[in-house]
Amino acid sequence: MGVLIWNELKRRIRQVKTWVLILVLILISILVIKNYKANEYKVYYTMGDAFQSLAGYQVDDIEKLNNKNTYKIVKYSYDLLDKAGKQADQAIQNNDMKEYNRATTFGYLLLAKEGAERDGRLREISFRNKTKGMWEQVSNGVDYDKVSFEPVSFYHNRGMYFEFLLDAQFYYNLYQKGLQDSNEYQMDSMTFCYHYYNKIIPMFIAFLVLILMFDSINQEHSNGSIKLLLTQPLSRMKYLITKIIVGILHTLFVTILGSIPIVIAYGIGDHFKNFNYPVVYLKNSFSSLSSIHNYVEYDLIKRGENIIIGYNYLSFYPKGVNGGISNQLTVMPLYQFLGLSLLLLSVCILFFVSLNVLISSLLKNKIVAFLSSALITIVGMVLSNPLITSDSYNYSPFSMTNPIRILGGTYNVAALPAILIYLGASFILITINILYFRKKNL
Repeated sequence: MGVLIWNELKRRIRQVKTWVLILVLILISILVIKNYKANEYKVYYTMGDAFQSLAGYQVDDIEKLNNKNTYKIVKYSYDLLDKAGKQADQAIQNNDMKEYNRATTFGYLLLAKEGAERDGRLREISFRNKTKGMWEQVSNGVDYDKVSFEPVSFYHNRGMYFEFLLDAQFYYNLYQKGLQDSNEYQMDSMTFCYHYYNKIIPMFIAFLVLILMFDSINQEHSNGSIKLLLTQPLSRMKYLITKIIVGILHTLFVTILGSIPIVIAYGIGDHFKNFNYPVVYLKNSFSSLSSIHNYVEYDLIKRGENIIIGYNYLSFYPKGVNGGISNQLTVMPLYQFLGLSLLLLSVCILFFVSLNVLISSLLKNKIVAFLSSALITIVGMVLSNPLITSDSYNYSPFSMTNPIRILGGTYNVAALPAILIYLGASFILITINILYFRKKNL
């Protein structure tokens, strides 16, 4: 069976359509890159002004404090925020991005501490435990216990606390790894992979599989070669499993090879330095059946903006609140994130391969098989796409094609249910195919 898989894969890779599809993916990628370059703006905007403004908002409230000791502590704390803003501005002028990331991390930690104190003693204790190492690294020796914003704390929204904490984690990762902040249009050898599996592959993956697999069985049935294959010591079930395995490997080959030339071209210049860039990741995505709700499109329509950390789009949380995000989000190195994305993409490919192999088994005419597969895919996507932005969960295999947004928590589905649904749906399709194929008159 292994020899048959290898020979079948080599035969399919040599097909003209394989290389045409790879070329199409490369050309589409170049067009996307050009569009991103046309929209690119200055990457290193400074948070310094924002920190100084937020510190300045509290001047009047601080002056009203009657207790002198409280006044001194609160004034000192907001002065630290103002100082962090000035240090961030100065770092930008000096082109010292490591210092900018340090000062920005500390500024966000101060804002998060303000929110934690407003939320209560337990939240403040939790914040202290989570950020002890960060605080020691970026505070330049500031004693945690000497900083307090009570009772003036301005940001009382719990979601804003989580947002500031995530921002601090993000910039702390940049600080530790000596990386530079990137915006939503940034392109290099590694960020291209993020955009490739977020913007390009989800749009085309179902149709890539369709083009590669619509004639997987019916062509051999038509020319009679299937009879020759099955006269060898090969069962019909093993024959079908071989087709599915080859279909998955073939699609992954086309998908991955479609990105490699651009990755290498960028990598020659940047040496793949952003391989561990921090990206936003939904915690417990592989262990929980539920996800946070996706409000990315809602935010764009209703608010005209999204929260962006690096080149990661986030949803405001919860719906209707002016700011803040979910506490289920954290950051992960890009190379790990891309590895998990390929895992999700593989089970997605399994589903579409199983669907097309079944249709190819049922319909001997290749044109009818192609049109039938295309119709099922298009109808499935049209009916399922509203689930991506609805208030319910997105549990349709036709609308879970974006591994990047699933892992980032902006697709109304977590990784675990997506994998279970794809595996379950594929198992049903394969079982139907095996039962039918056993009785099929070849």
